[in-house]
Amino acid sequence: MVKRLLWTPLAIGFSAKDADTLLETLKASKITKSEPVPCTVCNDSAPHNMRYRLVRCSCKACAQEAPHAKCPWRGKTLHCEKLHTVDIFETGKHLTEIRAPTQPRLSAEMKDFARTMTAQGLTPVRIRNGIMRGFNLAPEDLPALAKVQRFCQHYASSKLGSNDYLKEMRKLVQDAAFNSEMDELESFTFTQDIDAGGLPVVGNGSDQNPFVVGITTKRLLMRASRDATSFILHVDATFKLNQLGYPVIVVGLSDCARAFHQVTLFVSSQRKEVHYIEMFPALHRIYRRVTGNEMIVDKVLGDADDAQFNGIRQVFRGNAEFLTCCTSESLSGKTFASQPVIPASTLRRSKQLAAAKLLHEYMPTRGSIEFLLDNDDLTIPPESMRVISKPCPRVFDPEVGRTHEALMVTAQQGAHLSRMEIAEMPSFGWLVDTKARTCACRFYQKYAACISLAYALSVRGQLGTGQRETLVYRGPNKKRRLQSENQQESGRPPQSGYALNRR
Repeated sequence: MVKRLLWTPLAIGFSAKDADTLLETLKASKITKSEPVPCTVCNDSAPHNMRYRLVRCSCKACAQEAPHAKCPWRGKTLHCEKLHTVDIFETGKHLTEIRAPTQPRLSAEMKDFARTMTAQGLTPVRIRNGIMRGFNLAPEDLPALAKVQRFCQHYASSKLGSNDYLKEMRKLVQDAAFNSEMDELESFTFTQDIDAGGLPVVGNGSDQNPFVVGITTKRLLMRASRDATSFILHVDATFKLNQLGYPVIVVGLSDCARAFHQVTLFVSSQRKEVHYIEMFPALHRIYRRVTGNEMIVDKVLGDADDAQFNGIRQVFRGNAEFLTCCTSESLSGKTFASQPVIPASTLRRSKQLAAAKLLHEYMPTRGSIEFLLDNDDLTIPPESMRVISKPCPRVFDPEVGRTHEALMVTAQQGAHLSRMEIAEMPSFGWLVDTKARTCACRFYQKYAACISLAYALSVRGQLGTGQRETLVYRGPNKKRRLQSENQQESGRPPQSGYALNRR
């Protein structure tokens, strides 16, 4: 005979929030039983359930006190699911009153926040960071990431339908099956095979029983009601949209104006020939049910996939021409550049370093040894110049915990790339050929452009202004009109003076 336990009440008629606060003050425990039973907590006469839970001690201090025995303490909670009132009971005593350090838990407010963020599609990592900012918690007071992941996954699986249970998936597809009374904007599902009740047949995704389900609306299907020679049927697959790795097949139309019009989506377990053979007959059948006409296709544009090609050929029987993106050419294809172009980021960096006097031309003074010895290494062609690049000082940023260059953000560069600009540079700088647009630094050898080349071209006046070309000004402002036409204003310059006064 089962021994009856003498339960001591700790709280009667507490709210759910107050009950959670009380349970947090108790020693660590673990749920051993949780099930819905007829409610005995409240006095409401309407039949409803309550959540019956049994917990046992899981405190490490009690386990260390008696390693080979179980703590006799037990707990019981009765949670009314209608009025949300909670009764808490306990029986027995702990082996020791010492409390072992407990890990931070998710409070009721944190759980509500996590449910809201999970419904919006946020990841557990971002939800955990949001809890830290929203509740002003220190990193050591945050619940473990594993706890947040388990809670979010359980909520998404049980409440949001984010699971791979075949029974629930079959019910979801069949509940959204097509019927003639649907609105033209209401989405519905369809498959190739239907059961005796006219509902779609959903497979489990295996090779013998594939999973192929289409999703569309009446209005989307009506887009294909046009001349077959005026559009191209597009078939393309995309990935990483679900947790099972099932590809999503997008089927749409491309008209004469090169505008894409989606027709339907297929979720398929694989991309084999049998799956494509199952997709297109299902699309033909649902198109006939919605419009009453046959779907005629003249050209199909798809991937370079043998399974897709064979599947389309089996369905359309040579009535449609299959095009592939790898063999067809675009009418608006971009031509290859004939010469390298200095990026805008390199131009900004060169300008900032030159303003900070970290990038300048090498000019030997008359008293230097190189000038007095007339070093042959310094004799360079007139179209070349030597540019000295100095390392930029770095400052520590406590917010990110790393250093960065003391420049504007758009001109900053990583430590490794910055090292390539000055690595193995001679004492008299890099030799830059402004005519051939070459430099001897490592950065140029990799990217065909560098700050030394940009600076040399800027000094020699061979670098464009970088400004976009504008229309010539023809307004009433005379000064602006002359500047637009690159002309000098007539008359005596306002800042002119005697020659001896000019410095």
